[in-house]
Order: sequence, then structure tokens, then C-alpha cells
Amino acid sequence: MILIIDTANIEYIYLGLGSESRVKHERKIPAKFEQEEKLLVSLDKFIKDNNLELTDLSGIIAVKGPGSFSALRIGLAVGNTLAWVLNKKIVGFKQNDFVNYQDLLKQGIVELDKMDEFQIVLPEYGAEPNIGK
Repeated sequence: MILIIDTANIEYIYLGLGSESRVKHERKIPAKFEQEEKLLVSLDKFIKDNNLELTDLSGIIAVKGPGSFSALRIGLAVGNTLAWVLNKKIVGFKQNDFVNYQDLLKQGIVELDKMDEFQIVLPEYGAEPNIGK
């Protein structure tokens, strides 16, 4: 099962689980400016609600931007950490690289299959940070 993490939208967190180019389970969690508080709890519940364990994951697909600095940083920190700890591969896509989450899964599977080892996914914010402005 492949995990999809999308925190690029400040309004919600998207979590998906899929295999064989089909998203089988998905959840949108309202999280306006609350990604930090909600992502890990929501991910844990989502995995358990689908009778899985993190070790059942075969790879991770993350949306890497553009989007909110904090939201992207949180989503990618979780995705990269899970991939590293679980010894899984992770790939990242920008929002304009896919038309829907089904398409993201299909593209992600192709890219995951091309990879030989873990490579960190870096965020692409789309603009300079406006912290403190």
C-alpha cells in the first residue's frame, strides 16, 4: 500500500492509500493552520482505521508545493521521516504535476519503481517566505 500525504492546501490535510494505480482509501481533514497539531494524530487514525500498520506501506508520495511554508514543511518532514525510518522510498510532486489524486498515485508508482534508494523530498514553496511581514 502506498501512502499519499498532501499538506499543500492550508485548509485541509489529504491522506490517501492506494495500490495498483487506484486510490482505495482517502480522507480530507479540515486543518486550517493546524497541520502541525493534526497530521500525526490523523495519520495514525487513518492507518489504523484501514487495518494497516506503517510497516505495511510500500512507499510514500508527497505533494511538495507550492503552498504554505509551514504546512509543506510539516507534511514533508513527516513523509521523509517515515520513509527513512521504515526504509521506504518517497517521491514528491508539485500540485500542477497531477490532475487528481488518482493521477498522482499513477505517476508516483512509476517514479517509486525507478528509484533505487531513499532520496529526501524537498519543498517547493512557489514564493519567498513572508515570515514576519
